[in-house]
Amino acid sequence: MGKFGSVFLLLGLSATNLMSAWQTYQMRPSVEPERVERLLDSLLKKGDPEWGLTRFVEDSLYADDERMEAATILAALYNRREDPARALLALFYISRELETDWTSEQNLLAAEAYARLNRRDWSETMLSKIPEDHQLTDVAQTLKIYWILQGINDRDSLVEIRSLFERQIERTYDPMSLMLSFHGLGLCYYAAGISECDDTSSAYFDVVLKEYPIDYPDLLPLLGRLIPYSLYWSGIAATHRADGWTALASSEKILYSYPDVPFWDDAAIRYASLQMLRSMTDSVKVAVDLLFDRTRDTHRALEGKLLLASVLAREGAFDSAAASFAALSRQLPVGDTLRVLSHSGMVTSLLEHSRLIPAADSIISCLQSIDLSAYNPLAIAKIDCEIAERYMSERRVDDADSFYRLSLRYYPDPATEIRAHLGLAYTSLANGEWDRSIKHYEKVVAFLEDYEVPDGYLADIRFNMGLAYFQRSQTSPENRHGDIKLARSSFKAAADLDPDGETGKNAAQRLKDLK
Repeated sequence: MGKFGSVFLLLGLSATNLMSAWQTYQMRPSVEPERVERLLDSLLKKGDPEWGLTRFVEDSLYADDERMEAATILAALYNRREDPARALLALFYISRELETDWTSEQNLLAAEAYARLNRRDWSETMLSKIPEDHQLTDVAQTLKIYWILQGINDRDSLVEIRSLFERQIERTYDPMSLMLSFHGLGLCYYAAGISECDDTSSAYFDVVLKEYPIDYPDLLPLLGRLIPYSLYWSGIAATHRADGWTALASSEKILYSYPDVPFWDDAAIRYASLQMLRSMTDSVKVAVDLLFDRTRDTHRALEGKLLLASVLAREGAFDSAAASFAALSRQLPVGDTLRVLSHSGMVTSLLEHSRLIPAADSIISCLQSIDLSAYNPLAIAKIDCEIAERYMSERRVDDADSFYRLSLRYYPDPATEIRAHLGLAYTSLANGEWDRSIKHYEKVVAFLEDYEVPDGYLADIRFNMGLAYFQRSQTSPENRHGDIKLARSSFKAAADLDPDGETGKNAAQRLKDLK
């Protein structure tokens, strides 16, 4: 997966499977009466009908029924463009102009507009105004089930929601309701959050994606707009079951074939992230360039910049990558996840760049020559620890000691802190500072007790602790008996941890010498 894999996975899996976080525009397309939908599709093939429909609605010279029809189509257009407030404005305007109530078709469109404004109460009120014997009744009942699905937080309730969708499939012959129900079942199984359910989820999405489009290509206009939604959620389910190729194919299809869907930005980020995991950096650049051209979401554009910085790191340009990560980090507020990822990317890039520098003395000047947007590389604990270890490899104990101590000053993460304490324990042992060495070893052992650590690694630490205790016993006669006892205990622990290894054998020999 590489050094930057966690960044791409976090971006690629950004969509949540918590039902409370779902929004209507992510779950499904806007639903329109089939007659209205066909009329709107025919108008869209000739261009943008918004201006003409608006003139029709506002001009009192046209017949009332023509103005009412134009308002209905205009509301459907705004719903489709995820502009529900204007959809409601068109419906309210024509209703007051003509002093008439909304039709069942207009009630459905108003319900969809309220749904996209997250007003469940008004949406359900509009749906309830559709008569039971009307042809839109089955669709209205299906949309009510979607509201129940969107509002639940308890996964146990998903069983009941699934049964509602299944009963709707059994009782209806309306193709629009059928397609929405199959799609809803896919969402229910995905929302369960269980790997076993992801296959079932994809199977229901495939009903929309494969079976019906093949058998009934002209089934209903809604199907053409529902397909990208099923494709999107099918790709997310595929990601959860580790089917990377299906997830990649789904994101790619949305990226190049459905630029107008509301989740296009997310699909572009997913596609780029998955391609990054495959080290296909050229594909990442193409996807991010498309994102920059089309997105209006500033945060999505910053995610794209993060991916481009990661491309530089993947291609080995670690100095340029570090500069890009640093610049991006400065653009983001404290606490933003992208800022954390950017800072992590900067540190990782600096570490990789420092490892390419042959002379340890040149590391500091090389890192400081990079434009890091006012970040000081020496104020990063991991960098200091890395420099210290380079000095240790050259047996420059005093220089290593100073950088290990510097690392502890800059709030290191637990792993870096342990590395620094171990390093200081080694340097203190080499310099004959037994008390200081023992203090650092004790901190390391106290920390590692809570973690599963390889026995050989712990054996080395215990053996060196035993050496420190033994050497202190030789220079401090007042506590000689206690130090000898502690040394014997440390050597025994090392021998028990690594009985067949070199460290264990050396520890066993030391035990014999102390008897």
